[in-house]
Amino acid sequence: MSDLIEEYQRSGDRARLREFYGQESYVRLYDAAKPKWTAKFEILARVMNLSAGDRVLDVGCAAQHFRPFVERFDAVYSCVDISPGFNPDYLTDAETLDGVPSDAFEWVLISDVLEHLPDPVAALNAAARVGRNLVTVVPNWYHLDRFTWLRHHPGDRHITRLPPRKWLGLHSASGWATTTFRGFYYVPSIAFYPWYPLRLFDGLMRKSPLHGFSSVIDNNWAHLPGIRVAGQELIVIATRTERAGGP
Repeated sequence: MSDLIEEYQRSGDRARLREFYGQESYVRLYDAAKPKWTAKFEILARVMNLSAGDRVLDVGCAAQHFRPFVERFDAVYSCVDISPGFNPDYLTDAETLDGVPSDAFEWVLISDVLEHLPDPVAALNAAARVGRNLVTVVPNWYHLDRFTWLRHHPGDRHITRLPPRKWLGLHSASGWATTTFRGFYYVPSIAFYPWYPLRLFDGLMRKSPLHGFSSVIDNNWAHLPGIRVAGQELIVIATRTERAGGP
């Protein structure tokens, strides 16, 4: 885990978070899209069912790897990030979306972001202000890391740790009606590393032939009850309720 993330967790000083995400070394992590990300983006574009002219806001866009998946449908891509190194359209915090116009987007995407925020509810509320439909990607059962007394992966930057039921509850409490949810990525993983044998196991799983089987599940069965809460990640598709957001 980054020293700056640990400093934030000790002090609650959000300046440490901004400092972490502004580092050049962090920006470089996103220079090239990983195969797992590309597979995820294909699924996200599919569930959004985009039409020409649809306006999409990518919150926590990093290097904007999702842009071509949006523009493939002649939809309009805009993006938000806290780090100036990614050159986002809106340089602002996901929890406020300051400067983003209200009710301006058909879709808001928040992928692999909410778990990194001190206040994910604020981010979901902000998304309800600016968009009509929402797709989020969050950790699924979180692989035991929701038990905060366990030692975690040394590179773990997650701040909010919740099981699927509670993630879905946060969406509902923020004015989003979940239309469906599904799993993603069915390769076993251990997200906390107290002993070297567990780290070795996790490394082997990342290189195993299970990736091919995972792809079959992702493309055919990840929406089924039981299976959808077994993947490493949870994809939630929601529509803004009447009481939320608005111009």
